[in-house]
Formats: sequence, structure tokens, C-alpha cells
Amino acid sequence: MTSFYMIANYADGFDNAEKLTQNLKIISILGNLFLLIGTILSILSIAKKEEKNYQYYISIIGYPFFILLTLISLF
Repeated sequence: MTSFYMIANYADGFDNAEKLTQNLKIISILGNLFLLIGTILSILSIAKKEEKNYQYYISIIGYPFFILLTLISLF
């Protein structure tokens, strides 16, 4: 816990509000990109009728949830 505090205290990204905002935008863009890619790959998996396993079921449940959270955050 102490090392986290020291890193957070001395990290430039946390002290400078502009830098923090820029970092958060980059992270959110990457998150949305991964969400879009995962959704597309799940749709392709359904279209190609690939074998269904636990990963398929988790993606079917998880991606709509994350898409809903993404849409809520835009408003």
C-alpha cells in the first residue's frame, strides 16, 4: 500500500489535470476499441456456428452489459 501511495504521489499523470484527462481518454478509447472488436468477433463466432463453450456464454452475457455501460457513460 505504501508503494502505491508513493507512485501515485510522484506520478506526473496524477498531479497534472490535463495529463490525467489525456490518459483517461486514451484508456477509454482503448477500452471501447476492445469492446467493439470483442463484439464483432462474437458475432462472427455466431455466424460461423463455432463450438459453444464457456467463453461463448460469458461473451453473450458480458458484451451487452458493457455496451450498456458504455452508452450510459456517454450521456
